[in-house]
Amino acid sequence: MVAGMENAARVHSGIPWFGSLATRRLGFSLLLVVVPAAIFALLTFSSARRALEESAGRQLATAAHEAAEHVGDPLEQEQRSLRVWSRQEAMGDLVAGDPHGRLARFLATLVDQDGAYLALEAIDRDGVVVAAADPQQRQARRADEPWFTDALAGRPALLGPEEDESTGRRVLHLASRIRPGGGVRDVVGVLHLVLDWTRVEAQLARSRAD
Repeated sequence: MVAGMENAARVHSGIPWFGSLATRRLGFSLLLVVVPAAIFALLTFSSARRALEESAGRQLATAAHEAAEHVGDPLEQEQRSLRVWSRQEAMGDLVAGDPHGRLARFLATLVDQDGAYLALEAIDRDGVVVAAADPQQRQARRADEPWFTDALAGRPALLGPEEDESTGRRVLHLASRIRPGGGVRDVVGVLHLVLDWTRVEAQLARSRAD
């Protein structure tokens, strides 16, 4: 009878007797669901962020490697070509001053075959241009150029990119010592190539876009 009176009193007061227990259960249930879900979401976000950072890092490293290849491969190819040309039979005419113009014609043919070649010169040991793809460069002096002294000494000779006043373009200077016989002591001069750097820059622009 006492219990009935207490229940009646609770109903009378507007608070069901089970309300407090149900609220607690609901709160406890929400706590069990929301807290683990929040922790899981936080861990998932952190893991996903690390994965994205690692993936982006790998992609950037790949892009940087490809960009380096875009630059390195053409330069290596041009340097190899320069070394091959410097050993051609026609280079032997450099010693005699290219009396028949055979060496100059050979250089002009190479320049005509590639639009990126702005100049190609055969220079004697004194630094004087003996033969060139452009006849106007004949007798020009290159002895004071750093790439000339490096090439003549057998060191890697590369300069630039730099602005070329005559063409208004950014250019790269490559040079290789001339040894027509392929021996060690028969260096007769230097072969000098002026390369249009804008072609390499275009390749880099495509890499950046990718």
